[in-house]
Order: sequence, then structure tokens, then C-alpha cells
Amino acid sequence: MRLSRKLGAWTVAAALAVSACGDDEDATGVNGATFTAAEKAALMEALTNTGAFAGTPAALYAPFALAGLDETGTISAGRSAAIDEAIESGISLAVSTALATNYDAVGVQLSFDIQGQTGWFIGVVGWTGLNTTAKTVDELVAVYSYGDGTTAPSNVQGSFGGDAVLEGSYWDGARYSATEGSASITGSGFSGSTDCSITGFTCSYAQGTMSGNFGFTAQALETTDTYEQVPVSFTGLPAVSVTVSDGG
Repeated sequence: MRLSRKLGAWTVAAALAVSACGDDEDATGVNGATFTAAEKAALMEALTNTGAFAGTPAALYAPFALAGLDETGTISAGRSAAIDEAIESGISLAVSTALATNYDAVGVQLSFDIQGQTGWFIGVVGWTGLNTTAKTVDELVAVYSYGDGTTAPSNVQGSFGGDAVLEGSYWDGARYSATEGSASITGSGFSGSTDCSITGFTCSYAQGTMSGNFGFTAQALETTDTYEQVPVSFTGLPAVSVTVSDGG
């Protein structure tokens, strides 16, 4: 699917409009905490401006969908640099896993038909160390799939690497791309509809949940370093499904 600069610019503008509609800071999460307007803005900037997922569908589409969420969840057993150091120092995997970092996380789903381009995106984005003042994060992880057509699938599953339908990324200042491993993501319970109120477009979003699992080995894009994302499972993860078109 072609990721045009024009569509990217539209996405950023639309994200602001959706954010204005979804700033219910009194909402409570399915399994997490309130996702405030300041946190949304900080995470959007971290995704799009730090180079964390530069040039990927996660950077282009996830910020737009994130704006429609009122709550976050968690993905347990995230892997951090401290865990790698512990394992290298001879500490057992069982002990190091107990020390593992939890990611704050959300599920995102998007279907669009804009200026003759159709496409969909479905994925999970997690982060640690979100700084709303500096608009930075310490770590980001994303697992996602995307394709042509106007309807996002309710489930994607498969393996990373080669011609896989899934992609995975990790970022801690350096960017890593998944080369092997597997994942499954299922969205459900998207009920109700809220108008995005974007002039010139038909746009709506609904909140639901996602469940699934993933684990992968990733290769740094600029060095020979690798990153191991230990297998994680999640259920009831707060998620949003967005549908948008320009009526063309």
C-alpha cells in the first residue's frame, strides 16, 4: 500500500480533530488508566517526531487512531535493557522476567478511503516512560498489520520476516525491526459510534478491546544489535476502531 505524504498530512490534522472529540478525562479503563489529552499529544509526538517508527504505518496511522481513546491498558513482561544486562550477568531467566517492565498499551484499528486510496491498519502500540512535558518515551513497541481495502479484519495472525503479513518494531533510541517470531491480534466489542467532526470527511470511531499475543526477535536498523521481545499475552486491552472517507 502506498503511504503518501498527502495522506500523512491529512492524518495529523485529523488526529487533532478526533482528539478534541475524545478528551473525556474522567473515563476509566477496561484494565488501565485514564488516557488524558496531554498524554495523547505526548505519545503522538513521540510516535511521529522522534524517529521511533519513522516511515512505518505505525507512525502514520496509530497517532490518528490513538486520539479516539479515553483509556490505556498494559502489556506485561516487556523487555528492557536492564533485563538484557541481568541475563548477560548470569541472573536466571526466571528472576530477570520477574523484573521485566510493563508497557502501557492500546489497540488501534483504522479503515480509510481517501483521495482514491483505500487501506486498513490494525495493531497494538505499547510504551514506557511517557514524559508529557518533553513529549518523549523511553521505549516503544508496536505489532501491526496493514493492507488494501476499506475494511480492517477483526483478526490478524502470522509470523514476522520475509513476506509476512505482520510487522513488529521496537525503539529505545535506536530502532529495531522484527525478523522472526509470531503474533495474533483480535479486535472485538466495537460498539456505538462517535462522529469525528472533520470538515469534508465522513469519519467515526468506536471503542472496544483487543486480545492476543506476540513475541519476536528484532534487528537494529543501523547496528548489529538485536532485541528479544519476550512473549506477551494480553486481553481486554482498550482499543479504538476508526472509519474515515472523503466521499469520493
